[in-house]
Amino acid sequence: MILLFAVNIALICNTELTLQHNKWLETDGSENEWSFGQVLAILLLLVPLRDLRIFGARRDFTSALQNAVRWHASTDVLRDLVRRGAHVNVRAEGKFYFPSACSYTKGIWPGSTYPTVLHLAVADRRDAELTRMLLVYGADPNIKDGTDRTPLQAASLHGDLPIARLLLAHGADPNIKGGEYSTALQAASHAGHLQIVQLLLESGADVNTPGQKYRSALEAASNSGHMEIVELLREHGEAPD
Repeated sequence: MILLFAVNIALICNTELTLQHNKWLETDGSENEWSFGQVLAILLLLVPLRDLRIFGARRDFTSALQNAVRWHASTDVLRDLVRRGAHVNVRAEGKFYFPSACSYTKGIWPGSTYPTVLHLAVADRRDAELTRMLLVYGADPNIKDGTDRTPLQAASLHGDLPIARLLLAHGADPNIKGGEYSTALQAASHAGHLQIVQLLLESGADVNTPGQKYRSALEAASNSGHMEIVELLREHGEAPD
């Protein structure tokens, strides 16, 4: 906002300097009339007011998106708020109240598994088109959720190949660690998603990255009985135990 205001002031000053520099072009008596340059200067004064209105509206839509994420609003609502200029990476943090038909399960607890609209799209809705839209609008593909997991790790665990491809194409890092399975490769190996394992390896996933639940992707695949993945991982450089 400050930068835009400075640019607008610079334009106004430049207009006035141009008028002074070319004052010899004015005819007698024109000093008492509005010139084109003076009208332009007045119009430029209105630009900061326009910018203030736009930025104010964006703040309102961003706040609305934050609430929409918090309450898991419909996909149509999420799309509309993003199109209207809401900050796509806004996080819904804090304590959230989730009503339930059962009085024993409703209540308040801190944090959210899906703190951003991208996490909702990938892990909750599993919606490739919404994911594509959010990435185009600048969603961070490496942002972590309430369990320290990235969208790519969620897509890898769920076997969502189109979403995994989208995330990688928009800059998702396959080697970021976090969450229950530490890496996207370990998540996919544990769940038995051969095509995603292949995609991650082609995208630079490190087969030797140590994890917490499993010491490696090979161990994750082996313990879950996914022998095709075990052989694939060995072909890409991981030594057998």
